[in-house]
Amino acid sequence: VDLDTTARRGRRCPHDLPAGRRRCSPARKFRLVVAGGALMIEGGNNGGAVLVAGIDEAGRGPLAGPVVAAAVILGPAWSWPGLRDSKELSPAAREAAAAQIRAVPDHAIALATSEEIDRLNILRATMLAMERAFAGLRHAPVLVEVDGNRLPSLPGHAGEARAVAGGDRLCPAI
Repeated sequence: VDLDTTARRGRRCPHDLPAGRRRCSPARKFRLVVAGGALMIEGGNNGGAVLVAGIDEAGRGPLAGPVVAAAVILGPAWSWPGLRDSKELSPAAREAAAAQIRAVPDHAIALATSEEIDRLNILRATMLAMERAFAGLRHAPVLVEVDGNRLPSLPGHAGEARAVAGGDRLCPAI
């Protein structure tokens, strides 16, 4: 699969490397490959960087209905101009972004029901939905970024995971 990527100009990149080199880079062609059970990208000057999984939820605010979470694996330089927190998008832009995310080769959507919310509480039900979404991914990411200040349990994940407050505005995968 070839991916066109675009730099995120004028925004802080959460993938800064220690030497000040950035993984987020100008537009290039990349190819997705599976290597050792992890989804990787090849091409450009990224040296085969591992892909990052992002997890976010929707539906914590409403008084009724399920809480839904999605997990997606994108390349570290992947970006869509204008893609940000869905609450900041117009309905038309939100639908367009949702279609682009559903077209990503490795993504999963899961939920926790209103009955599970009543039984567990909204925070635990949110973590459960995130765990289910992560479990639905086909490949093993090396880094998982979760929007918020807490991490769900990620059974079987041997890599790094981090909670990123405001991550839906900072991290392309979230």
